[in-house]
Amino acid sequence: MQLSKHFTLSEMTKSMTATRKGIDNTPGSAEIKNLGDLCYEVLEPLRAHFDKPVTVTSGYRSEALCEAIGSKKTSQHALGQAVDLEIFGVPNIKIAYWLQNNVDFDQLIMDFMTKTIPLEAGST
Repeated sequence: MQLSKHFTLSEMTKSMTATRKGIDNTPGSAEIKNLGDLCYEVLEPLRAHFDKPVTVTSGYRSEALCEAIGSKKTSQHALGQAVDLEIFGVPNIKIAYWLQNNVDFDQLIMDFMTKTIPLEAGST
């Protein structure tokens, strides 16, 4: 199922942990709607700006998957409202600053940074 021009439901729900542990990671209709909104409002503009594919490393996570990986069941991933991503050849900090200044979202979390950089944004 295509969620937007460049993003599919399959890539937004893919999880090696879910596959390995036999966890159903199928979103409901509300979560699919949220994933589509996330693709249109965040991922597509990001891809267009950098003119490079965006690699989704984690998108939707069912409550069971959240529990299996030690995440909270209340994570925005469980609502289809969060995505972890990379763009090959573009530093994560550059992506973060572009998102902060050009996209409306609830929170931006930078993992694995050696220096903490506050990146606050407006809420959706």
